[in-house]
Amino acid sequence: MKKADPIRLRDQLSRARQLVAMLLRSSEAAREPGAELLEILEAVETNVLGSNQVEASATSRKQPTWYRVQDFDGRPVLEEFRPSNPHPFRCPKAVHDAAVAALSEASEWITFNTLLERVEAKLSERPADYHLRICLRLWQRSETPLIEKTRARYRPVRPEQFKAEAEQLWKRLAE
Repeated sequence: MKKADPIRLRDQLSRARQLVAMLLRSSEAAREPGAELLEILEAVETNVLGSNQVEASATSRKQPTWYRVQDFDGRPVLEEFRPSNPHPFRCPKAVHDAAVAALSEASEWITFNTLLERVEAKLSERPADYHLRICLRLWQRSETPLIEKTRARYRPVRPEQFKAEAEQLWKRLAE
């Protein structure tokens, strides 16, 4: 049996909580069992994913996402899915690869705009902002985060391994 992806599991648990909240709002009789179910979901998340990951996923509870790599119009793309939108956000592999190269070359913290300019220089055209943001969110939310963010600046967690880790993550999402 394939091991569950922690990001997807968090997303599923978050969706379960949203559904319970909808039930609680719609029925008086559902309040007590619904509250108990929320406590059980919290315990499952803490025990399965660990307390550090639960805290780190606070942002993804607001907007749970999951990722995959697919061919779209004959080219590979990274897709980001959100429960609130049936259509994924897509980032072309060329933008992903240029972002990997630009971030792996950074010797210190780098702002989003500087990173976007470096990606633009590598591609000879400016990518859509959201393409780069999809990559950054993926790298932050992966099972083992590849980048860290502070004060709107980014850097690889393990600079010497970042490029290989990002390529490995892409391959894993393509499976």
